[in-house]
Amino acid sequence: MVPEAEIRTYYDKPILKQPVWKWFIPAYFFTGGLAAGSAMLAAGARLRGDRRLARQSRTVALGALGVSTALLIKDLGRPGEPLASARHCSSRTWGVPSASPTCCGSSSPRAP
Repeated sequence: MVPEAEIRTYYDKPILKQPVWKWFIPAYFFTGGLAAGSAMLAAGARLRGDRRLARQSRTVALGALGVSTALLIKDLGRPGEPLASARHCSSRTWGVPSASPTCCGSSSPRAP
C-alpha cells in the first residue's frame, strides 16, 4: 500500500486563495450565456422558418439579458457603471450594451 500523503504548503500559506466573487457573479455569467445561447437558437430557428421557436427563444434571450444586466449593475454598484465600463473595453461589460438593442429589436413584432 502507498502511505498517506502529507499536504504541505509553501511557507504555511494556503495553496488556493479564497474566492472574492459573490453569488451574483456566477449567476451573471450563467444568465449572460443563457441569453447568448437563446439568441443564437432564435437566429437558427428563424433561418429554418420555425417562427414559434424563434419567438420563444428571443423572449428567453431578452429575459435573461434583463436579469444579467441587473446582476451586472449589482456587481458594479451603480446603474451607470456598465456603460462607463464599456468605454474601457472591460471583458465583463462590453456584451451587455451591444446585445441589448439587438435583442430588443429582434423581439418586436414584425408586420407580415
